[in-house]
Amino acid sequence: MAGLRTSSVPSSKLFDLSRVAAATLVAAVFSSHAHADVPDADRHEVTYLLEYLRTSGCEMERNGKKHNSESAYSHVKKKYEYFRDKIKTSEDFVEYSATKSTMSGNYYHVFCGSEPAERTQDWLLEELRRYRAKNSG
Repeated sequence: MAGLRTSSVPSSKLFDLSRVAAATLVAAVFSSHAHADVPDADRHEVTYLLEYLRTSGCEMERNGKKHNSESAYSHVKKKYEYFRDKIKTSEDFVEYSATKSTMSGNYYHVFCGSEPAERTQDWLLEELRRYRAKNSG
C-alpha cells in the first residue's frame, strides 16, 4: 500500500477544519433564529393569546370542521413554530398562525357558546387590544 495517499492535509489540520465547519454550522442555525420571532419584551402577548385560545372553551372551525379549544391551540401553536421566522409582532402572530388555512385559503372562525361566529383573526386581535389596554401603564 506504499504510495497510496488519502489526503494531502495533515490529520491535525483536518480536525481543526472540521471543528471550524461545525462551529460555523451551529452559528448559522442559531443566528437565523436569533433575529426571528416577536421581541422578548412583547412575547408575553403571544403567550397570553395562545393560553386565551386554549382555555376559552370555544370551538375553532378550520376548513369546515370544528375543533375544540385544546385542538385549536395545538394547531395555532404548530403554525406559530412553523412561521416563527416571519413573525415580528403579536399582530403577525395572529396573521400567520390563526387567520386562515395556508392550504385552502379559508378563514378560520371561532364559535363561543351562543355568540355569533366570527373570524378567529378578529377575535384574537380584539382580545389583544383588551390585554394591552389592561396592561398599559
